[in-house]
Amino acid sequence: MRQLHGDAAYKSAHDALIALRGEPTVDTLGRLAGDLGLEAQPILDRMGAPEVMSIIQANHALADKLDISGTPTFVLPRMMLRGYLPLDAMRQIVDEVRAEG
Repeated sequence: MRQLHGDAAYKSAHDALIALRGEPTVDTLGRLAGDLGLEAQPILDRMGAPEVMSIIQANHALADKLDISGTPTFVLPRMMLRGYLPLDAMRQIVDEVRAEG
């Protein structure tokens, strides 16, 4: 998606996938692309491309190196937060990290 349509389209698709209820089937992904105003087939064709698979493999390798096995995980300087945190707690932690600068 990002390679074909850029960061904004990638973010829109990411947000839609996070909100998706049910299985991300080929039909579902095709409809999602259409809902975003994109032609589905080029995106579906690209999903297994070597360039895409290389990025996914690199992301998995980085997650393994950082011992990340689930979401959400937030990586901050000198700190890794695993699992859900209430918004106020997350804001407090981010404010403290920024203050340390």
